[in-house]
Amino acid sequence: MKLCFTHYYLRAAIVFFSIFFSGCNKSIEIGIPVSISVSAQTDAEFSRINATFYPGIIPDDDKDDSRAIQALINNSAYGTVIFFPAGKYLIDTPVSILTKGITIKGQANTIFQFGNPTLDWYSSWYYNVGMINIGADSITLDSLIVDQNFRSSGRNSSGGAEPASPMIAGIIIGSYPDTGSSHSKISKRLQYISVTNSSVIDYYGDAITVFNASVTNYIVSGNKLISAYAYEGWDTLNHLPLGHGGQSISISGGSNITVTNNFIYGALDDAIATHASTSNISITKNIITTTGGRILLAGIQTGTVSYNNIKYLNNQRGDGIWITFAASGGHPVMNDSLIVSNNNITINGFSGNHGIRLYGPGTKIHVFNNILKTISDNKADGFEITNQIVSLLSLNYFGNEIYVNANRILNYGTRINYHLTASIYQLAPVQTFLVDTTGNMLKP
Repeated sequence: MKLCFTHYYLRAAIVFFSIFFSGCNKSIEIGIPVSISVSAQTDAEFSRINATFYPGIIPDDDKDDSRAIQALINNSAYGTVIFFPAGKYLIDTPVSILTKGITIKGQANTIFQFGNPTLDWYSSWYYNVGMINIGADSITLDSLIVDQNFRSSGRNSSGGAEPASPMIAGIIIGSYPDTGSSHSKISKRLQYISVTNSSVIDYYGDAITVFNASVTNYIVSGNKLISAYAYEGWDTLNHLPLGHGGQSISISGGSNITVTNNFIYGALDDAIATHASTSNISITKNIITTTGGRILLAGIQTGTVSYNNIKYLNNQRGDGIWITFAASGGHPVMNDSLIVSNNNITINGFSGNHGIRLYGPGTKIHVFNNILKTISDNKADGFEITNQIVSLLSLNYFGNEIYVNANRILNYGTRINYHLTASIYQLAPVQTFLVDTTGNMLKP
């Protein structure tokens, strides 16, 4: 690719300063002036851009930065790393990344803050819309703080008052606003997406979500997700049912997925939710505090859920891990070949709560070496093992080859609660057994 006259002198200047400072053991940040087209980058030395050199991107000035950020992304080439120095950048309109191979990178205290909290994007766009929307392959978000700023919306649940519906999501993978219309578009299949070392704070809508799309080679690692409940110090949610507030990490489909080493504080709905058509997924070493949000495993083909720590807050109701089938077109998509092991789950001991619920779980499900505890009362079930009916088909589904072994079940009213009906429909020929629950440590 040919370089224009301006590029020639910029390259010469960079070489000069590189030689001049080579003996000083110092590095310098080089920004790209306005006159140079970002799309003309040709090699590594031009691939890193300081976003604050771009017109209209000025942190900490209490003015909208989203339109300028969008323009910078639109004019960036594959392989560009856009660096945002520390500071607060206001996001008044959705930012969409539709160019392949873009990295958005911050540092400590690089904050993208929702700057228009009176605007309800769900109502405006008729779809899940995030502050950052990813609709292209090979995208990395690293070291950002995404502030949904629910505290400034005038809506809150302090003292048990139920807020209105979520207005906005944090990071959406798969859907993005359709420019010039009031609807969103869907990228059905994406690959090589990473969200790492970042935070989504004060969220009431979804935090990080793959929405109506499928992602291959997807990593969510080292993030901190702090809901409005935890961030604002709400006293109670007044035992609101699931569905009040968004999910922390949600995955609608894909393969080769890693969700690890994330901290989720005060999950409102599901802390980590996986849905039909998800395969080869690893959910490990996540620390979760929750008001009702579990780890949901629905329709997984080969997966590992291990070494997670889940704890319920403030007398809220719900399950630690829920293993069930997903309904697709009225037909069940069962879990197959799933390992759930070495998780530490602490729930409130209310009647109707479950440490782990196997609710039409699927086939070849191995649940072992988990520690289940309660912190109040002791009326809950350690395990509930039950079939689930598909109303459209009027059939009960359960599964087979379910192993529940070597778990420690402490201080539960019922350690293992069976609810299996006589008429269970099997997707495949029944094996020698449905469920094996031997070798568990049962302690009142």
